[in-house]
Amino acid sequence: MNLKEARDIIRNKLSEIGITNQRESDELVLYATGKSASEMPDHTLKESEQRILHELMKRRLDHEPLQYIIGEWDFYEKTFAVGDGVLIPRQDTETLVEKCIAENKEKSDLTVIDLCAGSGCIGLTLEDRLDVSKLIMIEKSEAAFDYLKRNSDNFGSGAELLLGDIFDDAVIKDLPKADLITCNPPYLSVEDMLPKNLQPEVAYEPFEALYGGQDGLDYYSRIARAYKDVLKKDGKMYLEIGMGQEQEVMTALIQNGYTNVRKHKDLAGVYRVITAEVKDEYAD
Repeated sequence: MNLKEARDIIRNKLSEIGITNQRESDELVLYATGKSASEMPDHTLKESEQRILHELMKRRLDHEPLQYIIGEWDFYEKTFAVGDGVLIPRQDTETLVEKCIAENKEKSDLTVIDLCAGSGCIGLTLEDRLDVSKLIMIEKSEAAFDYLKRNSDNFGSGAELLLGDIFDDAVIKDLPKADLITCNPPYLSVEDMLPKNLQPEVAYEPFEALYGGQDGLDYYSRIARAYKDVLKKDGKMYLEIGMGQEQEVMTALIQNGYTNVRKHKDLAGVYRVITAEVKDEYAD
């Protein structure tokens, strides 16, 4: 059996359970063998490679995310290590990154604080694309923090990594004033988390990185209160939100003293990012 034949078998098996993205079969075959796409038609699988590929296929047929199986995923032209215990980088989050870059690309010597940092995909991308002099990334989960450190090391980042709760006063009090605060917080509601509504792949991801309380909005008011005094004058907060949450999140920010609160759509036309500044009386 050559690689192309193996890929076709996997593609058919996956399509039977509704996984129709053809990239998935390619990724599994190449990961199992360590071969490149150009070698796919000619390489004949060894028995050991067939066994490995069979195990990988079984995992995917159980709906384990492809990203966890191959141990990495691309985000904004970078490849991030991911696995059990860390949220998988998503295209939705690229909207937040693109907005940050567009609005701050002419600025220099930026201090950036990334909350709920996970794999580091937001903070590390901004460090690469903007003139960032100080990057602080905060993550509570030890499992996710391991991937955050690995990605930071892989990219030669100068970031300061903090293992802790973003709402811990001991964490907040030592933070510098920030030009940018970014966060992709947990924002799924109780309804979203029901098995009938949650994609089986998403169910593999860490609960604490997904669930945002009864209505999915628990984090936003708390972030608004806790980090109002961390932003510099003219600093800006960038928050990712779930579908349909824009009005509640904007209201929470306004009620907590923020100004210039705006909503921004992703490529699908869904409001995905909220930006806000702090009124002068709350900033230095």
